[in-house]
Amino acid sequence: MAELYISRRLSIGDDHCSELEALERGAVLVVLAEPGAGKSYLLAEFGRIWGVKPVRASLFRHQSRPAAGTRLIIDALDEAAKIDASAVDEIIAKAQEASSRNVIFASRSYEWADARTRFVRDCFGVDPVIVRLEPFTAGEQRRLFEDYLPGEDYSRFEGEVKRFELYPLLGNPQFLRLFASAYIQSNRQFTSKAQIFRDAVEHLAIESGTATSGKPRPATREIIAVSSEVMAKLLLSGSAGLTTKETLADIDYPYLQALACSNVEIACAALDTKLFRPAADANHHEPVHRIVSEYCAAQHLVNRISDHRLPLSLKRVLAVVAPNGGVRDELRGLLGWMAAVGTERVQRSAIELDPYAVLANWPAPRSGAMF
Repeated sequence: MAELYISRRLSIGDDHCSELEALERGAVLVVLAEPGAGKSYLLAEFGRIWGVKPVRASLFRHQSRPAAGTRLIIDALDEAAKIDASAVDEIIAKAQEASSRNVIFASRSYEWADARTRFVRDCFGVDPVIVRLEPFTAGEQRRLFEDYLPGEDYSRFEGEVKRFELYPLLGNPQFLRLFASAYIQSNRQFTSKAQIFRDAVEHLAIESGTATSGKPRPATREIIAVSSEVMAKLLLSGSAGLTTKETLADIDYPYLQALACSNVEIACAALDTKLFRPAADANHHEPVHRIVSEYCAAQHLVNRISDHRLPLSLKRVLAVVAPNGGVRDELRGLLGWMAAVGTERVQRSAIELDPYAVLANWPAPRSGAMF
């Protein structure tokens, strides 16, 4: 069954508009949103209206030039900057050369700067229209929940979320889905904020796709552990996902066997859960969402740091997260989660590196004592 799409309320400056109205506002749009706000779903809807397929910026950068006059929808500009800071400007210039019609760029809000808006204007000769997604209303939250969990009582779920002071996050569709998954996994009664996220990941790992292999399914805890290891490697390397076919491997989609090493069978089983989703190209897979990826990766890294049998040095991890003492922008969420789930030593180190990242990149209080 197709996943429900709820038409979004968008804001352009002080004005509010629908998807169709936004497309009529200018030739070049820049869609900015917080993680989990539904940006990819919105871009898919724009693509449906235009009859084109959204493409990740990192892939567009290396593709052959599209036919002249092609409408373009380019997602995840922020991710393209991970490996090469000049990549975003290169992608914008390439889009201008390729398209004489409409172009939509999309990025995380906090990764977009005024200088980039000016560069788009210089390339295209017009002011880009900055489009932002508004949070779901209470009615839209109910619709999404009832589609995601048919037959469940939304009011009871809402009460549980309010009990832990997480209600403001329900306007973000990805958080709503995560909390809904945790709600079912915890037998409809939350016990702590930390447990909510653990239960959400466990629920995603239990839910299988359509594979019908006769092999026994690995234990859920093994699937989560291997998935978390893979997600940590993807985040730290700046890769978008993975490929199950070695001949298709590249910097954005490394080969699964190179990531999972001795746990390939468990990793393959993980691809048949809701922790991962198929990417646009065949044999490519991506974490279901960056929020999930950051949480799982943080759990893996913190566990390795605390593992006395095969420890991973905290100093070594932080050297990758924050080379030369400056936290990589795309890893600030990961650092926030490491502080949230880590020991006091990890928390103190994270706060010393970037206190704002710790405060801004996780919705709950940091200290375990506060859960």
